[in-house]
Amino acid sequence: MLNFKNKCTKRNLFIFCAVILTVSTKPNIASAAETYLDFNKIVKEGRGSIGIDVRGDGKIVNYKNGDWFCIDIGSSLGENAKMRIKLKRKESRSGNIQVTRLEANGTVLGNINTSNISKRSYNWTSKVNLGRTSQKVLCFVNKGPRIQIEKIGLERSGSNGGGSTGGNDSLSDYLKGLRKYDKGQKINKTKLISYNGRSVRYTVVGGVIRKPSKRPSYAEIPTNISNNQTQIVSLGTSDGGSRSKDKDKPVNKTLMEKQGFTLIATTGPRDGRSEVWARDYKSSSHSKNVYISGDSNAVAWTVYSLQADISVSELKNRAKDSSSGRKVTGSNGNYKLAIPLRPSTSNKLKFVSMFLDDTTDITDSNSHIESFSGQGDGDTYFSGLWGSERVPTEIRVNPKEDKSFDAAVVTTYIK
Repeated sequence: MLNFKNKCTKRNLFIFCAVILTVSTKPNIASAAETYLDFNKIVKEGRGSIGIDVRGDGKIVNYKNGDWFCIDIGSSLGENAKMRIKLKRKESRSGNIQVTRLEANGTVLGNINTSNISKRSYNWTSKVNLGRTSQKVLCFVNKGPRIQIEKIGLERSGSNGGGSTGGNDSLSDYLKGLRKYDKGQKINKTKLISYNGRSVRYTVVGGVIRKPSKRPSYAEIPTNISNNQTQIVSLGTSDGGSRSKDKDKPVNKTLMEKQGFTLIATTGPRDGRSEVWARDYKSSSHSKNVYISGDSNAVAWTVYSLQADISVSELKNRAKDSSSGRKVTGSNGNYKLAIPLRPSTSNKLKFVSMFLDDTTDITDSNSHIESFSGQGDGDTYFSGLWGSERVPTEIRVNPKEDKSFDAAVVTTYIK
């Protein structure tokens, strides 16, 4: 125990109290990296019956459920940004403020909870990690009670996240034991689908990982994804070996799960397998880059990054898979291959992954299909993503060898 005898001078007492005050007090000031948004730079807003009002002292009042406003933040948001709002509730109901990109109905970058804030005084919400965007206009959509806003704090880290495993030490340690191979990228496209009544943009990158040895390995795939958006990974493996080896098992379950992916379905043996994974990307815990196992003679891959929040659990629950013989129909080079397990056109989103144990060029011009031929011992892989658009019942092909072969197919959908 400390002995304070003969030490309680006025000077010591002053120092002691000053230290206690410094340690216990948390003033509402911005950190070194935090700045406040300027309400004078509101570029547009959506008004209700009362409307949004910016008072002379700079506070936003009459901000009701459904109201929105957009602010020019001066420069692009970048990656690993954080935001908090100092506000006061005017109603008891719970809710949040949705931060979106560029437009009120744009990509959601984060949700700031307003449920636990006082009705008597202004208080800060918890900080929320925002998804990455190159835009410099952010919009705020009220999804809760009527509130008043005093300040909006924005903290930029300046990090672009390149080559990072998103703070996932377990993933970093796991990758150290693997050999890195070239990703063999062949495509990098940006497309649109019609999903849930609106156009959704997505990017798809794809290629074939080829490796000269059986040593456990991986390839690193850079992707463009923002917080709370969905990624779908489709793989097709070719080993040139036994048709019964590791049947219906994913090529590297551990690697995918360490990145936050959920197995949607897998079918087929190691030499002719199709598998599909999906995840809701979280910038606080996931790497932007996707790491794909190369533990096969050749691994064909596609990574879809959707600017939408798709239910991963529904994709898993509605998945179907089949590994069986298929045969093309037609003659004189006009051959067609039926797409088995084809999802209904009425569904909001459809995904197909198909691996053919034979070399077959996909000659169909369907813009939703990505394909690679000739990997491994001579195989073909394709994947397709559709929104409300019609999924074809068959695709045109050009078989290089036999006109019948084994096919591993996974399909899934959002109803």
